[in-house]
Amino acid sequence: MTPRLYSLLPFLLLACGTTAAHAEATATASLTSFSYQLIDLDPADGIAPSLTLSGQNLIVSAAGFPDDSGDSDPSSTLLVPGTASVNMYYGSASSTFGTDGSFATATASNHEAMAVSISRWNFSLSAHTTVIFTAIGSASANYEGNMRAFGDAAIFAQYRISPDVGYTTLQDDVFISSGNGGRPLSLSISSSDTELAGIVGNAASAEAYSLTPVPEPESYAMLLAGVAVLACCGRRRKA
Repeated sequence: MTPRLYSLLPFLLLACGTTAAHAEATATASLTSFSYQLIDLDPADGIAPSLTLSGQNLIVSAAGFPDDSGDSDPSSTLLVPGTASVNMYYGSASSTFGTDGSFATATASNHEAMAVSISRWNFSLSAHTTVIFTAIGSASANYEGNMRAFGDAAIFAQYRISPDVGYTTLQDDVFISSGNGGRPLSLSISSSDTELAGIVGNAASAEAYSLTPVPEPESYAMLLAGVAVLACCGRRRKA
């Protein structure tokens, strides 16, 4: 190996060691106190205000994404209340749905980690009634270096007043991509002379990801192999 390569090698090794201490990103989200209130818009019509929630669809999922293919590995998904979690060498992710609400956490020092808890119901609202859905949403996102993160807590609804008109979509959420925050969330839906049907739900999601993937140990080995090749080339030129 040439003297110049010898002098550079310690710095190359040092660079490998410092790069391995990856920057980190962490995101959280929570959706709690989901409830509703009914308001009678026409007390004289003889129709008692009512809201029916049925057919709950639930997805509780956590996953890691080790490359740009879009394929998760590992992943864990539940369709019932509980906690889904995964652990990777570069981070972890966990999501929970239970009586206390929806929660999601993701941490990564490279690649991508994601967690989401989504609950959705079909609803039927009596005529001449307003329903106000409320919840408390909070989220946080902290990162350094080439990492990024976001947390999102939301309530949402979709309905169609009649077959002749398009769907109305409503959403209120707390979306945080840096720092932390939280506030009360609310949606208001009103029916006219007939019952109103649609879907309503809530979600908590968290994601931590890398803007530029940090080289893995295999890349460091390739770097050192390249140094060796350069050394051989230097010896041949001297020969």
